[in-house]
Amino acid sequence: MGLLTNGLEAVESTLAFLARYLIGKDLVGYCELTTDVGLTDDDIKRHPSLKDPYTLVTTENSLLTVFDLQGTYQIISADDFGKMVENLRIKMNGYMSRAGHSLTFSFERDPARALDELMRLAEPQINAARRIGLKSEDIILDRVRRNAPLVAWEQNLLVVYTHVSVMNPEEIKRELKSRAQEAKKHKLPRMDYAQNPAAVLMAMKYRHDTMIDRIKYDLERCGADGRPGIMLSPLSAQEAAKRVRIMVNRERTSQTWRPVLSGDRIIPRGREDKRDFSDLLPPPLSYQICTNDVDTKHELIKTDDLWHGVMSMELGPQEVQPFSSLFATMDREIPWRIRLDLSPDGLSEMRARQTMVSFVGMLPSNRPIRQSLNDLVERNKEDAICSMKVTASTWSDTEHETKRRMAALEKSIQAWGTCQVVSVHGDPLERGGPAKSYPFTATHWPRGRQRFRLSPRGMSPTGWSRHYPMR
Repeated sequence: MGLLTNGLEAVESTLAFLARYLIGKDLVGYCELTTDVGLTDDDIKRHPSLKDPYTLVTTENSLLTVFDLQGTYQIISADDFGKMVENLRIKMNGYMSRAGHSLTFSFERDPARALDELMRLAEPQINAARRIGLKSEDIILDRVRRNAPLVAWEQNLLVVYTHVSVMNPEEIKRELKSRAQEAKKHKLPRMDYAQNPAAVLMAMKYRHDTMIDRIKYDLERCGADGRPGIMLSPLSAQEAAKRVRIMVNRERTSQTWRPVLSGDRIIPRGREDKRDFSDLLPPPLSYQICTNDVDTKHELIKTDDLWHGVMSMELGPQEVQPFSSLFATMDREIPWRIRLDLSPDGLSEMRARQTMVSFVGMLPSNRPIRQSLNDLVERNKEDAICSMKVTASTWSDTEHETKRRMAALEKSIQAWGTCQVVSVHGDPLERGGPAKSYPFTATHWPRGRQRFRLSPRGMSPTGWSRHYPMR
């Protein structure tokens, strides 16, 4: 009987693997978030006010922390913006030249969410009026309805990643061996379908904390002539997961939703298994975030009530312009989101090309390519060369309206320094999936000053809300 059970489980696991990785993927397969890293004694010692964890873990054992970029402390001129970019280039040139970390900027603007956010901001006023017996609810609601068409909801996020490559190969082997020995010593059970906090490589935690502290310090003090630079605040793991879920399934996500993380109280769920204790722990974050099913039609993604269109930058800007110029040319009536992925040590991704060009570059027709690579190598000695990937998306209630908004978004990006974007992908979810890197997007190698001018970090902050700015 045991042999038959083992055989059926092996067949079931094989079929599940083939269905997920070879035949097709469900939406969960495009989300790389698994669990969080709980607060340590060192975290409490450094930040006594911390109550919630701030670090998430991906399927590749990478650590990430999400910051809310609230913008500059004051409205700055073009000269001050140039000095800020130069200060950031100098400050971040050191750790942006070594592999192991990466940055992701995500800016989103949605006029349709203005009413919901204003209602959320007005909720404390309504509750206070009811408690003291004031009949002013209609006045507050009328003010909300009059202000909703005049503002738009915005979100500007910075995601800081620490990858396993931050450690050398010998240290990785030593950490994996130590983790396996600890699991064997404490008889750690299998948890294939649950959050496993023991799978985190804690040796990366200290490097990750150092990196996020360094970035926060540099951004806050990058202003011209010693003035404050960019205001930002880290998000808790619960808040970060909620924002990702709203991006994926805003139709079914409440503003009060929060994920169940490791350490939270949970009722046992699922089928009991003597060898797998997944029913006693929370499910992975990817299963909590991606609870809906989606359909694809050509380059569009269909969720419950919305059609999403995704496009990627194929050719970078010939004339680099600040992000504010893209924001100024964008249609104020359409919702849109743009994402920029920056990976340090961009020349390491071009080793295969450099090897090939060393042989074929001797031909006269290939000499310009060889010279371009040589120029990048020389520039990298003074200014870190990073690889950059850019995607943008928009959405609406109908397929026709989404295509119209994609055309408007494409025209605005094309005018952003003469760029070229494409909207035809082999798998649109591969580029528009939740919290997932997209390997098949065209890669660019901008210089330090160029990548900082393109990123959405020069917006001025607002005082509407701590987490959800309204403009």
